[in-house]
Amino acid sequence: DHAKQLLLSHQGDTGDQILLITGEDSINVEGDFAEIEHRGGEQISINQELVEKKKEDAEQVELLRLIVPKGKRSFVKLSDGSTLWVNSGSRLVYPAEFTGEKREIYLDGEIYGDIASVPGKSFSVHTERMEVVVLGTELNVQAYSSDESDAVVLVTGSVEVKPDNAGAAGARLLTPGKMAVVEEETILVSTVNVEDYTSWKEGHYRFKNEPLANVTKRLSRYYGVDIECSSEAGLLKCSGGIFLQDDLKDVLDGLAISLPITIEKRDNSYYIYTKMN
Repeated sequence: DHAKQLLLSHQGDTGDQILLITGEDSINVEGDFAEIEHRGGEQISINQELVEKKKEDAEQVELLRLIVPKGKRSFVKLSDGSTLWVNSGSRLVYPAEFTGEKREIYLDGEIYGDIASVPGKSFSVHTERMEVVVLGTELNVQAYSSDESDAVVLVTGSVEVKPDNAGAAGARLLTPGKMAVVEEETILVSTVNVEDYTSWKEGHYRFKNEPLANVTKRLSRYYGVDIECSSEAGLLKCSGGIFLQDDLKDVLDGLAISLPITIEKRDNSYYIYTKMN
């Protein structure tokens, strides 16, 4: 449908600024963080300032597309009062106003959502691989199309996770503190420390006993720089926290202090391998 076509569209993806596309208008947002609030009707506030927006055909539900490039983050308050933190390298499609019995948004990337409870109106997050149905809850959805799997971490409330190809029988209900990883038609559910998966919205990553390859993958995605680990280095486990505003080289140097690794810069990328004995 039209929403999925907008999500798959790469218009505006090449820029280095946060971009909000509303119909035929495009709004570029300066800086590393954008706070966007939909106040009903035609009113949109970006970083506490109202912006002018052309009035669309009243009979057609307007869909907006938010593009958050590498190294940026955004906060969106939807028309129903739901709030979304949108992580680096994400694309989000959502309606200016929710109508009908279902509230639906479309995601390629990562969001933390605090979803408002509206009686009789469910809320769904659609990704390339799944649909997440929520009724008043806090959750984190990681669904980058470049990854092999999607993940949902539930903080409060309850959600139903449905892989697109599995049918109704393949849906799973999550309870708080659980993570569901969806790959093709399968769902793997485990117990996690939710803060390890949601701290990014506060501007830092936390991890505990995480393979270095997973940590560098997240850093590579956030900073927009290729970071490659040797097979041995990628298996090293690490714990700690990283402030996202820090310089990437400082972050990598910090990892090198606590792990037996050597970091080599090659042009605009980094290669990490274990130290020789």
